Amino acid sequence: MELLRLELKRARRLEDLPPIMDSLKVIAQRFRMVSDQTTQLGSAIASVHATAIAVTPPTPQGDLRLFLAAEAARDSLEAPLLAAGIFRRILDWWPTSPYAPKVVLATQQLDTTWVDSARAILETRYPDSPYLALVRGESTPAYQQLEDSLGAFAASLAVRPAPAGLPRRQPVKDDGIQPRRRPLPATGGTRVIGPQ
Repeated sequence: MELLRLELKRARRLEDLPPIMDSLKVIAQRFRMVSDQTTQLGSAIASVHATAIAVTPPTPQGDLRLFLAAEAARDSLEAPLLAAGIFRRILDWWPTSPYAPKVVLATQQLDTTWVDSARAILETRYPDSPYLALVRGESTPAYQQLEDSLGAFAASLAVRPAPAGLPRRQPVKDDGIQPRRRPLPATGGTRVIGPQ
């Protein structure tokens, strides 16, 4: 299991996930005592993989769907490189999404080589973003509205079937399958750091 978790940490592409899922199945069959762990991790991997494969630019609320998949890759799978790749896809496909600045902030924390690029993107494309305002220490109602909308969307996936072609997300439980939402870190430094 630990070796597979290391593989997840190194995973960069969605194509890296199916072999890990196959290995989990073999482990579950050979070592029944870890079958709960393998089932849980396998479900989380399958959910991230299926969502990230199914979402395309025409997908309704695709930016939000990919955002939640990237959070799950980062938090539940502990696959930061994969999460960064999924986050970047949001910037490529939905650069005008109100969540794009949050994506930039999250990506720069996963890829420290991207900090300067992230700062330039934030300052040129999204100077008026509520997320950037919060990093500057300015609390705005628009920030809370965006976060409430994202939270409501995540909750709606837990109770409603997904549109055709997209997997249905499992109900949110304390089993680690759903991404854990993290608050923005405290501000005060000059380095731009944002939500996870």
